Amino acid sequence: MISIIYISNAASRLSAAELDEILVSSRRKNARIGVTGMLVHMDGSFIQALEGEADSLDPLMSRISDDRRHRDFVVIARYPIAARQFPDWSMGFRRCDGAPPAELAEHFLNLRRPVFIAGSATAGSVAHRLIEGFRQRSRG
Repeated sequence: MISIIYISNAASRLSAAELDEILVSSRRKNARIGVTGMLVHMDGSFIQALEGEADSLDPLMSRISDDRRHRDFVVIARYPIAARQFPDWSMGFRRCDGAPPAELAEHFLNLRRPVFIAGSATAGSVAHRLIEGFRQRSRG
C-alpha cells in the first residue's frame, strides 16, 4: 500500500457547490476502488493525501493530473505505508474559507512555493504534518 500527497491550484474560482460536487464524486469513486484520503481546499489551492494500492492509485493520479479544473499539479510525496491514515474516509474534506490555525496556514503557504517543493524531501514531511493537522481538527 502507498500514500501520495499532491498540491495544485484551482484553474478558476470554485463555488461551494462545485467543491461539494467534487467531494461527492470523489467519495463514490474512491470507495469503489479502495482509496482513502483527505482533500484540503484553501485560498484557491488544494492539497490532497490519497492512500491505497498502487494499481488503484496510479490510474487515479493520472486522471487527477489531467483534470482541467486545476493547474500546477505537483506530487510532493509518494511513500509506502503499513496502515492507512484515513481508514474510514473515502475522502475526508476540509474547506478553509476563513483563516486556518497559523501553523497550518504557514505549512500550506510553504508548500505553494515552487522553490520549496522542487524535489524536496522536506516538502513531503511538511505536507504530511499539514494533512495530519487538518485530520486531527476534522475529528468529531
